[in-house]
Amino acid sequence: MNYLSVELIKEIKETEQAAEEKIKTAIHKSKEIIKDAQAKGALIVQQAVNQEIDISKQAIEKAETDAKKEVEIKLQKNKQECDSIKENASKKIDDAVNMVMERIVKFNGDS
Repeated sequence: MNYLSVELIKEIKETEQAAEEKIKTAIHKSKEIIKDAQAKGALIVQQAVNQEIDISKQAIEKAETDAKKEVEIKLQKNKQECDSIKENASKKIDDAVNMVMERIVKFNGDS
């Protein structure tokens, strides 16, 4: 009986040691899983941030392109208006010169 008790105690200790090893292995694996999950989570967050940065850059580039087009359109319109004003002014100058010349001729003709 004594021999059985010793063997039984020995077997219990071996089982306890095996259980402790399994617990240590499980704790180690769970820490690795958590570490991997955190790294994957950080990568996903960084990818999302980079994607949003790219979207923002594209929006800014589009806004700049649209603004440049609008500036070109307004510059062209202003140039056309300036050309039209110059043309009208030129005609009025010609009309004014003609009117002055007519008055000079008329004044000299009346003398």
